[in-house]
Amino acid sequence: MSGLYDPDGGLEERGEEVTAALSQRDLGLRIPINFVTEPGVSVRAVCGYGGELGKCISNLLAVGFRRFEIDLFWSGGSGTWSFCPVPKDDRGEAKQTQIALGNSSMSSAFRKRLSRRQEGTPTTSIETATLTTISTPLPTSSDLPGNQIPSSESYNCTTDFTPGTFVNLLSDYFDKTGTTLSAHLLYIYLNIHASLNISLPLLPPPTPTRFPDSSNLLSGIFNTNLSNYIYAPHNLASERSNINGTWYTVAEKYRPSADYYNISLDQYALASTVDGWPSLSFLELARNKRLLLSLGNVDPQMTGYNLTSDADTIFPSMYLRSERNVTATAGGEVVGGCLFQNNPSPGFATSNVSWADASNIIGFTSPTTTGVDLDSLLSLTTNSVNCGLSPFLNTTLAQDETTSQSFLPYRNFTHATIWSWAEGEPKFHNTSTNSKNNTFHCAAMSSSSGRWSVSDCDAKNPVACRAARHPWKWTVSTTTRSYAEAERACNGDYAFAAPRTALENSYLYDSVKQKGFEQEQNVWVDFNELDVADCWVTGGARAECLYKVSLSDEEYLRRRIILVPTIGAIIVLILAALTIFVKARGNHKTKRTKKRNGEGVIYEGVPS
Repeated sequence: MSGLYDPDGGLEERGEEVTAALSQRDLGLRIPINFVTEPGVSVRAVCGYGGELGKCISNLLAVGFRRFEIDLFWSGGSGTWSFCPVPKDDRGEAKQTQIALGNSSMSSAFRKRLSRRQEGTPTTSIETATLTTISTPLPTSSDLPGNQIPSSESYNCTTDFTPGTFVNLLSDYFDKTGTTLSAHLLYIYLNIHASLNISLPLLPPPTPTRFPDSSNLLSGIFNTNLSNYIYAPHNLASERSNINGTWYTVAEKYRPSADYYNISLDQYALASTVDGWPSLSFLELARNKRLLLSLGNVDPQMTGYNLTSDADTIFPSMYLRSERNVTATAGGEVVGGCLFQNNPSPGFATSNVSWADASNIIGFTSPTTTGVDLDSLLSLTTNSVNCGLSPFLNTTLAQDETTSQSFLPYRNFTHATIWSWAEGEPKFHNTSTNSKNNTFHCAAMSSSSGRWSVSDCDAKNPVACRAARHPWKWTVSTTTRSYAEAERACNGDYAFAAPRTALENSYLYDSVKQKGFEQEQNVWVDFNELDVADCWVTGGARAECLYKVSLSDEEYLRRRIILVPTIGAIIVLILAALTIFVKARGNHKTKRTKKRNGEGVIYEGVPS
């Protein structure tokens, strides 16, 4: 398992990009996860089924994709799941056959790359990959029932990268990124298909002769090495039924914001919710959960698969996605399907913006040729996020290259999801030989762009104020204040605040535009690094860095403190010591019960 998560060098964000991504993540700590926009990708469309599948997925993780659509194929003959549509033979090997598979936009890319591999060209893919050569067209998409995979060209696929390998790759990824600064929550959508009949290549896949049993359920495959990381349907149901005993047992700064879900109280004042979701901070800091699984599309041939057997681990089909029909211009402007509304109702936040993504784009053609300008796609990505939609990439960005060859277009795609900071921000302003006299530590929104920049905290600017319990209702103060006095500028039920999501930022920017500033004007948002450089926090001028514990501030921020592995190792050592102690006292006949306080484990640091 070691080394399966192995992205190419140079993929990590650098400089201001790191701070921009981390600080934006921190803004949404208390937002329920169903309202946090994250970039998604179809692994089949971008990576295909070639011998470099593991490398491609590693690179997608490294450049910042958080939602992954996976296509898995069930072979009733061999009783196995595979990323390859061609079933294995009785010896467990892929047959050399003349069948066309998959996505035509990826065909030439993998033919070219894997032909070089077959000629002896060294590659960085997982060793000893078994390749299946395919070359005869299948029916077009109009000939196939349901949501099955169309095909018009041939390409190769590997059978060595199995679902089990994928699970081990994710486990390796979680181990290597289990720190306060690099941990992220992932979402996996599982499309379930029947394998092709290699004897009848021109027909749709047949119904399998047998379906998965208890030994090869998808839930069992993922639970093998990831059970501790998975946030499952039963977790959600239990927490929703008693949020007093779950979400509200942690410090308020880690609780899911009640602005985004409805709460009911029973006769005993027990709070519950039917539509709430936990926040990022609750999942990672209090529960150490980093993965959610959901069914996607299921082929009609696979209706015999008992999906209820997976129900304790995998969310139902499309439960974690709400695909919006989005209309866009050729230049990437969203003209239909945007979630931004003028004068939204108070219940708008809990009604129709949950899990929204922009996977169905009408009127826009994604560039798929090397060297083509990606500006229109990046504009569409940014505009989708500003509309409250998670962008979803379902095509390769260069027809003859994937992330294992050219990662830059994919990193640009994920970077385009930054909705807060302007390009190149947050900058460090060295205005004095004594850094403590530097007053450029506060964030302000530009009246012309809606993006943020680092500004002089002593400057007097209008102030962004948000209404209590209404994430979309903003106003801009008529008075100007320094950052330290900004809280005094908001009146009534309004308070000095910073947008926590892209859609909140769009509503604030709309309020700024309504002020009609005649020239460029900065507007204070509640976000600063006054306590520790590069540690951006909300809560006014006296707010403390969330990462700070006891070490010197700068030293602590430069260290990638391990969240879970270290805590887990300490717990193991303690349990081992207790076991020895208990054995040493084995002659005692009395039993003692140790009671947990039920408050969860709160780690210092900020999750993703």
